[in-house]
Amino acid sequence: MSPLDRKSIQKKLMKLQDLISDLREYAEEAQTQEDFIADKKLNGAAMFDLAIGIAIITDAGNHILSTVFQKSAEDYSDIVRLLGEVGVVPQQIINENKDMTKFRNLLIHEYADVDFKKVYAYLQKAPDVFQQFADSYSTFLDKHA
Repeated sequence: MSPLDRKSIQKKLMKLQDLISDLREYAEEAQTQEDFIADKKLNGAAMFDLAIGIAIITDAGNHILSTVFQKSAEDYSDIVRLLGEVGVVPQQIINENKDMTKFRNLLIHEYADVDFKKVYAYLQKAPDVFQQFADSYSTFLDKHA
């Protein structure tokens, strides 16, 4: 078993904070769904940052699960489920965001068929969701110092 790499997780959480800030700006910039859909640079940047944010959440979560709890996830959605199961992230947050990894897969693997209305809707809630995960990870790291 390898030790928990706090420095790596904290570096990821700092990057996640930057993404949260950027996502909030994108949401403010696109005052309407139509503005967002029409602005290819904005929706491209938003999709990239949403995918990276979800990747950070799953990467950091997977590291915690494997090193602290000796849990092995089968896929990205399993990581999110297990984080709730072991209590790293409150179950309510997990239940409300269990489809987060499906959204990431859509952005990464089915990019040609992305519905920008869904991206816009996800952009509206993602900064708060990402912050909840970041706060949960920080609390976990503080408790397991």
